[in-house]
Amino acid sequence: MKQCIIILLFSSIAWSLCGQDLHFSQYHSAPLHLNPAMTGVLYDGNVITLNYRSQWAPILGGDAFKTIAGTFEKRINLSGVDYFGGGVSVWQDKAGALKQNEAKIALSYGRIMAKKGKAYHYLLGGGQMGATQQTLDVSDRRWLSQYDGNGGFDPSKRSETIDFTQKTILDASMGISVYGLYDNKNYYVIGGAVHHLNRGDISLTQYSTNPLQYMRYTAHFTGSFNIGNSQVRLVPSTLMMKQGPSFELTTGVAVKWVFDLVDYRSFQIGTWSRIVNKPEKGLMNDAYFALVRIDWGKYGLGFSYDFNVSNLNVTNRRNNSIELALSYRFGSAAWNTSKMVTPRYFD
Repeated sequence: MKQCIIILLFSSIAWSLCGQDLHFSQYHSAPLHLNPAMTGVLYDGNVITLNYRSQWAPILGGDAFKTIAGTFEKRINLSGVDYFGGGVSVWQDKAGALKQNEAKIALSYGRIMAKKGKAYHYLLGGGQMGATQQTLDVSDRRWLSQYDGNGGFDPSKRSETIDFTQKTILDASMGISVYGLYDNKNYYVIGGAVHHLNRGDISLTQYSTNPLQYMRYTAHFTGSFNIGNSQVRLVPSTLMMKQGPSFELTTGVAVKWVFDLVDYRSFQIGTWSRIVNKPEKGLMNDAYFALVRIDWGKYGLGFSYDFNVSNLNVTNRRNNSIELALSYRFGSAAWNTSKMVTPRYFD
């Protein structure tokens, strides 16, 4: 009985959140989800990135919330001052009975706006289009209306109405970003994006009072700053997202040791905090997460662990999650021999 109630609880949570986007703790390792203007910025060539996130596993076991994403990005240098970026992203998000699949393409354009000595400042713009398919599995779900409160269960009783167990909607996003690079060591990146511009109908019933998907507004910042003449850098970053009544603010800093810029070798460790807006609770501290990442040659691997600190109920204290980000870099961006100067999140 307890297990059924828990599964029902989190299936209901998943259903209520179907209008809210997935999120990654390692958000800069999922640039196309963060901001389409970041397409092709991370590396001078081609990048394949895989992301995996698991949440609620201690409670739900096999029904844990899981997100798997994959992206491919390529940059085409047009000259020494501008470039095009292209990317393809696919992901699957499973939250209880709800499963979402998405496939999108993204394009970006970047151009130097100012240059002085070894300092470069770029302006970037990008757009993204694709489709999302939602599927709700109700074959083995139990509903509160089926329990009589005295331990009895009647599977014939079901008050919930579901008109669509599967729906596909089109989706479009756009964003801008600015970055500056100094002496090939220090850089900053700041940007913003608006997602779900067309506000697709995501309701699973015909009579929903609010069937349209909320637009998601994203603002982000990151940078890398040398400590003196050492190989140690501070890498602060902040992400703010607003979608309908939901708000999320993530901020923190990592310490990075750069061993070799030529062969792309570094190690970093850091910690972040996440503040969210809970219905009827207001802003509250939701989680802290720690990150360890190593980049060696063409490969990069990041591991993060979320520690939930929400005090809504006892089960939330077990709502910890793990996340992995794996990247593989190869090839060259050059259709033109001119070298573009770009920031590297993973240098």
